[in-house]
Amino acid sequence: MTTIYFVRHGEYKNPDNIVPWRLPRFSLSEKGIENIKRNAEYFRNKNIEVIYSSPVLRARQSAKILAKILNKKIIISSLISEVYTPLQNKHISYEEFNKKKTYPFLNDFHIKKKGESIDEIFLRIDQLVKKVLKKHKGKNIIFVSHGDPIMIYILRKKGIEISGKLEDFQNNNYIPKAGMIKLDFNKSELINIKTLNY
Repeated sequence: MTTIYFVRHGEYKNPDNIVPWRLPRFSLSEKGIENIKRNAEYFRNKNIEVIYSSPVLRARQSAKILAKILNKKIIISSLISEVYTPLQNKHISYEEFNKKKTYPFLNDFHIKKKGESIDEIFLRIDQLVKKVLKKHKGKNIIFVSHGDPIMIYILRKKGIEISGKLEDFQNNNYIPKAGMIKLDFNKSELINIKTLNY
C-alpha cells in the first residue's frame, strides 16, 4: 500500500485580507508555524519517504518545517501549486470574494484570460499522484499544497460534482489551514480517504 498525505500550508500573514492565490510574500504566521510543527509530530512515526511541495512561499515554508523535523528531502512541484487565476492581479479582498459566492472558475475574466479550469487543476494533481505511485511504490509521501487544489482532487476522487460555487466546497468538509487528509492506494487504486485533524 502507498499512502499520500495531503497537507494544506499553515496560516499566513495577510494584513490586507486579500485572496493571495499565487501572489508572492505571504509568509507563515506564528500560529501557522506552530500548527505545521504539530503536524510534524504526527508524522514522526509514519516513516515518510519524501515531501513534495507547491512552489508558493507559504507551502514551501510549511514543507521546510516538516522536512527539518522529519529529516526528509523536499521536491518542489508546480503540479500541486495554488490555482492560477488572472484575478490575483486585482488584489481582491476576501469580503469581495465571498460576496460573489463563486470561485474564480466561473468568472468571465478568469476564463477569458486563460485562468485554470477545475479539470486542469484535477489533471495536474492526478499526474503527480500517478508519478508518485510508480516512483514511491509502498511508501508514505507528503504533498504540501493549497485548499482549492486539494479539495478539487479529493471531491473528484469521491465522485462529487464541482461547479465552482462556494457551496461546492463549503458543504464538503473544506480542508482548513494545516489540515491533513490521508489517501491510501492499493497499486493505482484509491481505497481510502480519511481526514486526520479536523
